[in-house]
Amino acid sequence: MKFLRLNLQGLTPTDRAIYLEQLRDHWRLDVWAIPGQFIALLALIPVVRRSGLNLWEWGPPIALLLATWSWGSLSIWRLRRVVLDADNYPRWRAITLMREVTQATGWALLAAMLWGALPSQWHLLILTALIIFGYTAMFFSTHDSGVATAANLPILLIVLARLLLDPAEGTATIALILTLSMVTCLGVGRLIEVRLLEAERLRIRNEQLVAELADEVGKVRLAKDAAEQANRQKSEFIATASHDVRQPLHSLTLLSGLLSTRLLEPESRGLAGKISTAVDGLRGIFEQLFDIARVDAQKLVHQPHAIALRPLLSQLADEFELLCQDKGLRWQHLHAHGVPAHIAVQADPLFMQRILRNLLENALRYTPQGQTVRLRTRARGAWLVVQVWDQGPGIAPADRARIFEDYVQLHNPARHLREGLGLGLGLVRRLVQAGAYRLNVRSRLGQGSVFSLWVPMVPASEAPTPTPQASSLHDPHALPGQGATRTMLLVEDDDDVRDTTRTVLQTLGWQCFAGATLAEAIEALAHADAWPHALLTDLRLGTSDDGLAVAHQARHEFGPELPVLLLTGDLDPTLNARAAEAGVVLRRKPLSPAELRQALDTLIGGPA
Repeated sequence: MKFLRLNLQGLTPTDRAIYLEQLRDHWRLDVWAIPGQFIALLALIPVVRRSGLNLWEWGPPIALLLATWSWGSLSIWRLRRVVLDADNYPRWRAITLMREVTQATGWALLAAMLWGALPSQWHLLILTALIIFGYTAMFFSTHDSGVATAANLPILLIVLARLLLDPAEGTATIALILTLSMVTCLGVGRLIEVRLLEAERLRIRNEQLVAELADEVGKVRLAKDAAEQANRQKSEFIATASHDVRQPLHSLTLLSGLLSTRLLEPESRGLAGKISTAVDGLRGIFEQLFDIARVDAQKLVHQPHAIALRPLLSQLADEFELLCQDKGLRWQHLHAHGVPAHIAVQADPLFMQRILRNLLENALRYTPQGQTVRLRTRARGAWLVVQVWDQGPGIAPADRARIFEDYVQLHNPARHLREGLGLGLGLVRRLVQAGAYRLNVRSRLGQGSVFSLWVPMVPASEAPTPTPQASSLHDPHALPGQGATRTMLLVEDDDDVRDTTRTVLQTLGWQCFAGATLAEAIEALAHADAWPHALLTDLRLGTSDDGLAVAHQARHEFGPELPVLLLTGDLDPTLNARAAEAGVVLRRKPLSPAELRQALDTLIGGPA
């Protein structure tokens, strides 16, 4: 009797949900069944009246049908206001089965009355109508064999009894046909119900799995967003704090460079050189950390435009040729045949320089003495390929993707700090991705590697006119030269940095008048009755005025031609354009004494 589903006890939550939904669906569909059966009854009334049956014979079956439909309509209206659950399910299930039984009983009684009252030619029509009713009830409730049984069983029992009591010839055969038809109908309905139930269980399970998966994906997304937010906050913190870190690092760089020029004893100069080397290493580490933080925090914006490539490569070649000589390496800078002398590329010069500098530093680090480091350019269709070749230990195929991960150093398992932190190629990866360039690696173990940077070329009509480039520093710790005294206005709000910068400027042959504000520096200048040859100012001054505003005020006092050098640890990518528009020379901290001297030479058009 399980197929009758009189209650939901012992069922799984999934089956309970299925049966509750099926019961509600049955009553929703019954809204359309009642009008159809009522129309069929109206069509049958003329046949009933011509049958010769008395009112007391055909009246009760019709009254039973009308009462059942009225009860069913009222039940449908009431069910719309009921929350169907496991507690009230048995009551509504009993109402459903009882309604099907009474409705089928009314049709069965009416058919039995008409069977005896109508001529034999009507019997086939009655039998056909009953079989159609049975199959219709089954298909109408394919998901519920209990309802199909309740709708068919009264017809089978009542009409079968009427046929067996009829003495006419052939009624037994008709009874057998009706019985087989009804039993087959119920059997088919039961098989369909089982298949539909399994399909519904599978559908609900799939929905549960999808919901669980969506929940897990949501959790993963939240965790990913939280991790990315934490990473952005870390990167933003480092990028923001870089200005504060650069200030003492700038002072330390100036002092270490100055110390190496003041000491006379060879042993002391050696110690000073080691201090300068350590400071340079510290500068390199911080620069990599700051650059990575700026890229991750999206504060280093890629600003491509047409640039002449040869001056940029020549500047790097001059610098790294000297570095190769210091390490006992051979240097080659090659322009392949077919590459025009004034070729231009669509790129950000800052990105290009950072990428190539890191690749070249890597090549120098891993190439043994006596071997060669090459910088080479090739034309490949619409692309210009800049290649960095080394003759180091090479990279295994399995490691060629790993080398671009942060902190990965294949040939430094002991993590010696003198070999860096393993951030150089991680920065290269970020810069290449941010600039939408292409980078590939070819390598052979024991023979070396070649890193190829692919940059889009610019048509000749868009190529910029080549301009001379200032040469880079060959020796960052060279002894600064002495020359004629010139006067410098220095505006720096950090006391330590101001004192250190003033000392280095004096060593470089400048007479320096310094202050935390422009007014303080001018006051010191006025007491000496001097006139400034240049202004050196920080960008952030702890007041409402920044270094660019100070430059404007100083030029208002001393003339619009006053040269201005703006030193800053700020990494705002728009600062270059703002400085160029204001007509000031921009350099970023930290600077060594030699780098400061070179910046001043650029500022005033030659060495003092």
